[in-house]
Amino acid sequence: MLSQWVGIPDEPLMATPAHIALAASVIGRERQDSSLLYLGLKCYTQGLNQLRRALRHPLFMEEDSTLAACMALNLYETIECPSKVSDGYSSHCHGLLALIQARGVERHSSGAGHRLFLGIRVPGILYVLNRSASTILFDPLWMDGPWKESPKTHLDRVIDCLVAAPGILERVPLLAYLDPHQQAELVLELVDECWQVDNKLDMIDSEIQSSSLSPLYTTVPSQINPLADQDDCINMFPLVFSFSEPAIASALILLWATRSMLWSGLGGLYKHYEMLRGYYSLNSALLNEHTSICEHSGSMKCLPALEHREDYLSMAHNVCQSIEYFLQDDMGMIGALSVTPAIGLVLDALKNWTNNSEESKWLHASLGLIGRKGARVLDYYTRQNSPSNTVT
Repeated sequence: MLSQWVGIPDEPLMATPAHIALAASVIGRERQDSSLLYLGLKCYTQGLNQLRRALRHPLFMEEDSTLAACMALNLYETIECPSKVSDGYSSHCHGLLALIQARGVERHSSGAGHRLFLGIRVPGILYVLNRSASTILFDPLWMDGPWKESPKTHLDRVIDCLVAAPGILERVPLLAYLDPHQQAELVLELVDECWQVDNKLDMIDSEIQSSSLSPLYTTVPSQINPLADQDDCINMFPLVFSFSEPAIASALILLWATRSMLWSGLGGLYKHYEMLRGYYSLNSALLNEHTSICEHSGSMKCLPALEHREDYLSMAHNVCQSIEYFLQDDMGMIGALSVTPAIGLVLDALKNWTNNSEESKWLHASLGLIGRKGARVLDYYTRQNSPSNTVT
């Protein structure tokens, strides 16, 4: 299940220079063997050249081994980041999305093609999310077609909810260019979509909770403090979660991270709508002209109460308390890499609200731990064009 997050198929495909590069990097780092690291870089270069040739050939382009090689090169970029900038990683993410689109849905509905597609979804979503753009992954064809021969897991369905985020966020910047009436209509549209996603997450959460008679996770004393090297720093989370199984952990941490971002965004939209209510209260004649956003003449629609959704920080804390589970030695690099998307989502949820500096500092330090475990791209990755979750 963890392998689904980082794009490692359950069954190995034929070894290529790209796969040898990845294996040499992982083993070389574990053994601190410079000769293996050199071999990895050499094979990475060979793998890039081989991939370029394959992509120019209409038959080779459609092979599962070509997609697998592209994913292996992306993982190598994640681990080694040879150019010391994140451009290579981003380029591979862009290429992966273009490649699966060119291959078509049918090539991803069974076998290795399906398993490889599962590994592309989260990195692909985060890639477009970082650019506030929509994605083919939200197309109904791609939401359902790859599961024609197999049911969706809880994690798959949580990712379905996350897929909606880029399409919502890409429209938020439009608010700056609209008149107040158009802003109100767009905010109502976005709020409605956010509530639909949250309702789906409610259903998934309930199903996960009822899927087992035993507790899904327990709290245990923390063994890791990401900020331990800083003076006078206490562990913000002395108790952390220990999950019953990795599949449950993967589904819940992404659900919590998605909720953190969603509730943070809803709070921003509500805040903007209240600003518009104030504007219209000073311009009642203008409001009377726009009955589409009024319950009755002279009054804007009231949004449903956020209630517990105001507490997006509770979801962020759940993610923070889950990270240590994925950093266990027996999970290796896959565990460390698989928790990174959830951390990134929570950081985006926190960054535009005040009083969250301590949580953000703790999460950045956690990313530092993951970087030292092998994800060197995190040392150079900057969230340029990062989506804004508020609209003020």
